[in-house]
Amino acid sequence: MAMQRIGPRRNNILFSLAAPFTVILNIVALQNTMSFIEITGCILVFIGVVIAISYGNSRKNNDHRWELIEGSIKFGILFGILAALCQAVGLIIMKPILDKGADPIASAAIRTSISAILLSFSYVSITNLKGANENFSINTIIKTIISGFLGMALGMSLLLIALKNGDAGIVATLSSTSPIMILFLLWFLTKKKPSLGAWLGTIIAIIGTSLIFIN
Repeated sequence: MAMQRIGPRRNNILFSLAAPFTVILNIVALQNTMSFIEITGCILVFIGVVIAISYGNSRKNNDHRWELIEGSIKFGILFGILAALCQAVGLIIMKPILDKGADPIASAAIRTSISAILLSFSYVSITNLKGANENFSINTIIKTIISGFLGMALGMSLLLIALKNGDAGIVATLSSTSPIMILFLLWFLTKKKPSLGAWLGTIIAIIGTSLIFIN
């Protein structure tokens, strides 16, 4: 819902808040301690991601349809922050379960199944009943299935495996670097070189990640 209103770039900036949310909840709720170097690394990664996304697009692309704001920007920002908070709370809830021996793949299957059931209700929403899905082609459905498999099934499984074997705050911080990877994937696909801000943000994020792993 946030992406629909404010576009993927702005949405990714807000969703990267999941990392600091998780770090704070990890310390407060799970009472896990992090070293100064780890906290510094997490902060640098977060700052790097925000810079890379904020200044990742050149001015020539500012008029792209993905940059347009549709509907209320206030609701878009609110939904983006809530999504990040929900992601953080979800990871914090899962951490003790995985620590007790729960299988990450089975846990991911349960999470994905629940999501599929609840999201199915959106298909019969008032908006969709008015014909919002008339343009759904076979090609669109196939791409959606592939996206769901890579993001929700494979991606979520790998995230829970990492969560089982690592600190929740650090895992969330590392997973928040995915928007930076998207910038360079777009470079490969569109042949448009990322801006200086994207490079600067990436370098800062790499330094932060290095501090985490060195520690």
